[in-house]
Amino acid sequence: MSHIAAEILDAEREHCLGVQLLSAAERDRLRERIVAQYGRSNRLWEPVDGGASVQDTDGWRGIGELVGARSCVLLFDAGEEAEMFHVPSGQALHDLLANTFGFEFYVADTEAGYLVCFNHHDVLVGWGSAADWIEERR
Repeated sequence: MSHIAAEILDAEREHCLGVQLLSAAERDRLRERIVAQYGRSNRLWEPVDGGASVQDTDGWRGIGELVGARSCVLLFDAGEEAEMFHVPSGQALHDLLANTFGFEFYVADTEAGYLVCFNHHDVLVGWGSAADWIEERR
């Protein structure tokens, strides 16, 4: 487990947000859906083609809006962190991110109907329905 996963689990223990690790089978299934849906596998946000993006230092703060009351999955480039986390709501996601250090991350629904990234350049990038959401934020 990397320092990212440890940080997330520490925040979960401290704030009781309902965050849970996905099983290896669930991780593999979601990553396969993302690759099939968006043609991305390794560094998911490069290139940005087929999506929408906006540079926004605080862009991560709004992702909870996109998620809303539904659950989501927090994930990372596979080379950075293999673990994925089920997050019960957009508010829980916001609270989790607000209580962890800055790292590049992705958020998706379990069916990969959207994929959104907040990267180390402070750019919010989205595909699927997240691209429409980002276009509306411009």
